[in-house]
Amino acid sequence: MKKICISILLTIFCFLNGNAQELIDLPIAPRVDTTDAEVQAVFKLWQKHLSNHPDQIYDNPYWSEQQKEKWHDYDISRRWTYGYELANGMNLHDAFGLKPRVLSIEKRDSVYAIKTLYAPSNLKNSQEIYSIQRVFAGRENGEWKLFSVLPILTEKWKRKQVGDIQYIYPPNHKFDKNEAQDSANFVKELANKFEITLSEPINYYLAQNFVEMAKISGLNYAWDGNDGRGYPKNNQVFVGTGSESYPHELVHTIFKDYELDPFVDEGLATYYGDIGQKSFDQLVQSIAQKITSNKSLTLSKVLTGQRISSKIYYVSGAVLIKAAEEKGGPEAVKKFLKKASSEEGIHQAMNQVLGVSKDEANSFWRQKVQEYGT
Repeated sequence: MKKICISILLTIFCFLNGNAQELIDLPIAPRVDTTDAEVQAVFKLWQKHLSNHPDQIYDNPYWSEQQKEKWHDYDISRRWTYGYELANGMNLHDAFGLKPRVLSIEKRDSVYAIKTLYAPSNLKNSQEIYSIQRVFAGRENGEWKLFSVLPILTEKWKRKQVGDIQYIYPPNHKFDKNEAQDSANFVKELANKFEITLSEPINYYLAQNFVEMAKISGLNYAWDGNDGRGYPKNNQVFVGTGSESYPHELVHTIFKDYELDPFVDEGLATYYGDIGQKSFDQLVQSIAQKITSNKSLTLSKVLTGQRISSKIYYVSGAVLIKAAEEKGGPEAVKKFLKKASSEEGIHQAMNQVLGVSKDEANSFWRQKVQEYGT
């Protein structure tokens, strides 16, 4: 009997040991007082989160259940912090050796604010700092959980709904009703054109500048200076220009129910929503000469996104959307989108909608770039 008990205990020990969570090494700054029981609990929670695929969306046991139920991409700071997946499947942290360091864990009313620096281990100067992330930790149903800072930092911001857009903006912002109405008209017309029903308003977070936009998203510092960012599955658009108009990100949200390859997704938003202040016509004119003069640049290379400028990548996708629209209007574009969920799907879409085989794809793309760019 004694031997059986020992055997059972060893089995349990081995099971627990084999399934024990492997935690990353997480340096802390001197100001982080881990002798405080609550600070220590928050630090351990954050360490566990960072040790378990923080760059991915999944049923994260460390995150607020309420926020997970509300938002598909519950950690608004995630994409800022980890960037987009690179063409080789790595994220920016793996590619550039970025390591987290906890700068502070400080109480703010009923929650703790966690600030984390991401930079290479051999940090030499500020240019190598990628981001400073901030998330909150608090109790939910008696357990410590992580929270996005967005609801708290925008709690006192104003709300105004115009058409299918719910604007959320700082109290000191002078709201432009005319520009907001133009954006609402844009959303309505494009949605009607493609017979898309918006089940709820698009939440449009209107920050005065990039710094404020990053801050409400959970970044006290961000290397990525993009002043527009969309979370289509969350029904959210973040804008850091102080403007009620940002059609590019609105397009992403309107078409959120399509599963699209990034090349087509960005092409769609570029064709119908432009990029910044530049229209599709201006953008395609700006790349036509570069593509014409570079014979080694092929559509296949552009599709990979490797060492390709974002402008060429986005506009090349837009060229195919325009070609589809010319071929058969919105119905042809919808047919194209339904196929274009992968690189192979793009070629199938080109074949079925545009009548272009895979072997003909490169010459067709070059021809259309030249046609639209002159």
